[in-house]
Amino acid sequence: AMREHAMARAMVGRFADFVVSDGFVFRAQSADKEWNTKALSLWARWSRECTVRQGRSMTQVLRGIVTSWMTSGDQLIVRTSAEGPLGYLLQEIEADRVSNPGGTLASDTTDCIGVVELDDFGAAFYYHVINRADALIDNYSRGRTTPVSAEHADLLINPLCESINQTRGEPGLHSSVVAIEKAQRYMDNQLNAANVAPMFGVMIKSEAPGAALSQLADATGAAAPQETGYDGSTSSD
Repeated sequence: AMREHAMARAMVGRFADFVVSDGFVFRAQSADKEWNTKALSLWARWSRECTVRQGRSMTQVLRGIVTSWMTSGDQLIVRTSAEGPLGYLLQEIEADRVSNPGGTLASDTTDCIGVVELDDFGAAFYYHVINRADALIDNYSRGRTTPVSAEHADLLINPLCESINQTRGEPGLHSSVVAIEKAQRYMDNQLNAANVAPMFGVMIKSEAPGAALSQLADATGAAAPQETGYDGSTSSD
């Protein structure tokens, strides 16, 4: 829905610009200058293409996370083993695919609350991800799920959430939906008014046409129309 709403899309984009901008700067500042140089080189190589799908940089991943905070409330990031400078790549999982075992209609249990399976201390233990085949056909309600260990994944939730016990994030746009809709309706009404206004004309009958036209110009801020000599009569004599 956000993609179809120009104002909401602009708000999300500006928020991502403000939070992420061009990405963060990595600095290696140990006492070993040789190690620092090597670390900076490894980071530069890895961060240019750090996802399993290739072609996405760390800055793009960060923008995706922040955008998901605004539209979905959270995003799951999985660290997958792969060849490369750091030995792993990142897999971005859409928030819609993170579910309770058995699909989005499955109820919470004592161990699985809000799609997050918790250990005895309340820490994240497993996340459950709807298989891509079911996601492609929009079978989220009863889709098959695959458990992903929290040891290799992080569910990054919107940091603006107010409750410390929340396991899912609240979409940032949630509290602004009503205001956005009101602003959109106002702009639509103004556009309709601008389209309708030229369809109406005004006829003024006055014993002093020049004075009436001058008063109309003063009221509207427009230039006074030129007199045509019409005296207000309807006879042809």
